[in-house]
Formats: sequence, C-alpha cells, structure tokens
Amino acid sequence: LLFFIFLAVTSQGALISYAAQWYKTKKHQKLSKPWNHGLRHFWNIFFINVLRKVLLVLLLVAIGFALNKLIYSEGLPQGFIFAAGLMLVLFIALFVSIISVYALCALVVDDKGLGGAIKKAWSIFSEHLLVSLEVGLVLMLLNFLLALVVIVGSFIAFLPAMLIWIAAGITNTV
Repeated sequence: LLFFIFLAVTSQGALISYAAQWYKTKKHQKLSKPWNHGLRHFWNIFFINVLRKVLLVLLLVAIGFALNKLIYSEGLPQGFIFAAGLMLVLFIALFVSIISVYALCALVVDDKGLGGAIKKAWSIFSEHLLVSLEVGLVLMLLNFLLALVVIVGSFIAFLPAMLIWIAAGITNTV
C-alpha cells in the first residue's frame, strides 16, 4: 500500500512537471527529470492530497448529518434547506478541488513552498473565477458520468450471473 501511495504521489508530481515542460518547450523530454521533480516535492504533494481528501470527507459527513435530519423531519421547508445545503457543500467541494489542483501546479512548476503554493492557487482562482468554476463543474460532471458508466457496466457484466442465481433460487436447484 505504501508503495502505491508513493508511486501515485510521485507520478502526479512528475505528470505536472512533464506537462509544464512540454507546454514551455513543445518538446518531449526524458522521464527522469520530471520524476525527480515529483520526487523532490513528494511530501508537499502528499500533504495537499491528504488535506483535500480530509476536507472532502468532512463535507461528506456534513451531507450525511443533513440527510439524516431530512429523513427524520417532516415538511417541505426542511427539504428546501437540505437542497440549499447540498448545493453549498457541492460548491465548497468544487472550490477545495480547484484550489488543490492549482496549489499542486504552483508547487511543482514554480517550486513554491506549501504556503506560497496555496497563496498562488488562491490568486489564480480569484483572478479567473468564472473559468475555474466552469472547468471544475465540467470535470465534476465528467467524474459523475464516468461513475455512472462504471455502475451500469458492472450491472450489465453481472446481469447473467444474477439471472442464473435467481433462476436457481426459484427452482431450488442449488
């Protein structure tokens, strides 16, 4: 598990570094330089990713508590409050994801420290608010679509086995 975490974090830094160098020079380069660049920023990249995951899990817990209150409450106003709260939580999750991506790029490309990367991420986000929200929303919708495709594909893949299992249960031939 630790090896895969190391590989994922270092690869993320290497991918950012490689893409930035290709954008600047329009030439492909050896993978060793971006890999070493990602390796140099391992702990900062790891910290930003962990921080993002912790914040997103806390937001998920907040949605869970709100959903629990909605299920056990009666009335239409609570539904509207839950819907507004859900939209707020989704917006905050989108904001956290965008800031973390900008911070990772500032960290790897500009060799900023952790604080400097977060400050630059905030600066980029505030200067390009509409574009950031549009791209973040498109990426969120694409992630949702990908999850839907995986769920439907899994259902289709396991449908024959489920039908055989149901038929065996009905006919008592197991």
